[in-house]
Amino acid sequence: MVFRRLFKGRAAIDPDLAPPVGSPQVEPPTQSWPFAKLAKAVAALEKAEAALRVREWDKAERHLEDVGQDPPDRATYLILLAMVSIGRQDWSEVERRWQAVIDEFPDRLDAYNGRATAIRMQGRIDESIGAYLFAMEQAPMDLGPPSMLAHMLENLPAAQVAELSPLLKVALDRHLDDQRQQPLVYWSKGKVALAAGELTEAVQHLRVAQAAAINNLAIRNELEIAEARLAAAPMPDPSVA
Repeated sequence: MVFRRLFKGRAAIDPDLAPPVGSPQVEPPTQSWPFAKLAKAVAALEKAEAALRVREWDKAERHLEDVGQDPPDRATYLILLAMVSIGRQDWSEVERRWQAVIDEFPDRLDAYNGRATAIRMQGRIDESIGAYLFAMEQAPMDLGPPSMLAHMLENLPAAQVAELSPLLKVALDRHLDDQRQQPLVYWSKGKVALAAGELTEAVQHLRVAQAAAINNLAIRNELEIAEARLAAAPMPDPSVA
């Protein structure tokens, strides 16, 4: 519960709603708070988390309002507000709330990816690309930004694909040793190769991703597309040097 986590210095957000980097690290409580006031605020945070888990967005926000203007763990308070807006799919509000996290807690690296996604969901594609690239700079070990960009490439102009592909290959290769993330890493690498017209590499990467996530229909479909394109591609003429 929030009360215990405040004193342990950690928190866990619902995995279905959490940003890619993972659960936010909770700040120590304000030591000057009267115990009754602290307990009431912590109980409200706990109730807000519980409401988020069952996707009761309005109830979650009401509980967050009960925390007051000076919550004992403001970082988690702001992140929970962003989670509420994500649940409502109010992307302009999501952007504003992630920006509030960044403004007050610039070391909360998941907020950069969350803000970029909110911008993308509002259809501001070029701006979102810049935001994802900035997120990659701020959190190079976060798989979220490069994987999102990899999945955007197929809808971008060829010039942007050529510009972004080398950056994404480097960013994705940082995660090759993470067995938990292997399906997403190789799926993303396959998407980059497919968008760049590197069909052999695309098939290879997508086969690795498919082997690591046998029941993932999206990866399977992507692999079938890559294999079909490769089969239809003209063979190089060996007589041409």
